[in-house]
Amino acid sequence: MKIRIILLVLLIYAVSVYAETNRVLILNVHYDNGVLKIKDKIIKDGFYPDRKLKPINEYTAEIISIGEERLYSTDFEVPVKVYTDSFENGRVRGGIIILNETDFALVLPYFDDAKYINIYDKQGTKLIETNVAPSLGYRKFFVPIVATAIALVIILIIVALIIHRERKEKE
Repeated sequence: MKIRIILLVLLIYAVSVYAETNRVLILNVHYDNGVLKIKDKIIKDGFYPDRKLKPINEYTAEIISIGEERLYSTDFEVPVKVYTDSFENGRVRGGIIILNETDFALVLPYFDDAKYINIYDKQGTKLIETNVAPSLGYRKFFVPIVATAIALVIILIIVALIIHRERKEKE
């Protein structure tokens, strides 16, 4: 009986693991002396920043739908400041290093009907327009199929264990 309870709890846990999660679009951006370039983009499960603290309007990213509507817009700044601390003669000293070149990730919400992403500078000049390629599309059917397969395997294991135990008790 104890094993049945444990297996039932595992079954419930396995099925509950498949829960609706948010999807995000992660842009791998390269910055080189004021020039932005998108190196890669991926779609993953996760959460995008709420961006309640708005940076100085250095750059703006917007997501445009297939129907040419703005789905999302946010301001962001390139993380070029590196804060350093060092010990010299028993004293702590620090400073800021400004990078000329860096890579960073820009995390945005993912929309099924997103067509492209625009990035503008603070003057409103469009710097980048990149498609949200269909090949990047989240595999809508993959996760439910895997979750269902895992649940079925667990159910088959439970049934096999119960049958095995009942046969053992009959002997």
